[in-house]
Amino acid sequence: MLSHVAFLVPSVAACARRLAGRFELGAIEEYPPTGTRELYVGANDSGSLLLMEAIGPGAYERARAKRGFGLHHVAVDVADPAAYVMEMGSTGWLLHPISLAHAQRGEPFFLARPGVKTLIEVQRLREGPPVKPFITRIEVECESKLQHLPGALKVSGIVGAGETRLWIDEKPFALDELLRT
Repeated sequence: MLSHVAFLVPSVAACARRLAGRFELGAIEEYPPTGTRELYVGANDSGSLLLMEAIGPGAYERARAKRGFGLHHVAVDVADPAAYVMEMGSTGWLLHPISLAHAQRGEPFFLARPGVKTLIEVQRLREGPPVKPFITRIEVECESKLQHLPGALKVSGIVGAGETRLWIDEKPFALDELLRT
């Protein structure tokens, strides 16, 4: 199941102002250990949108410096993360090296693949009744020969494409609302 889709943005506060009144917004929170300021959009739904602003040193600041603003990761909830990651190895996904340290601490795994413009965060499915998805489709930018990989995740609404596109409540969403300063 799609948990959330995370975008690195120039300013979480500016995004919140642009999205206020259109969508349910969570609280803006800061996480000094990861160097981020974060905001969930569609916070009470599955498939929420996570906006992340790099405000200090860490993996997200390095990602912003290397790749700029845009899609950072797509998180999926599965019953058995270790078994799922093992299965994904046969599809062409690669285990991100940070996952080795994460696994020791019981944190999510990350899958990656050169040519696919996102990471896949694999986390344990939370118990509870199914909820309506906020994000109904995410098209992940991939090299043409790798556009099958997002579909191999077997998660409804995640597909490979020539560019990143997002659908909220079955409607296309203009990503420039998130990425402009």
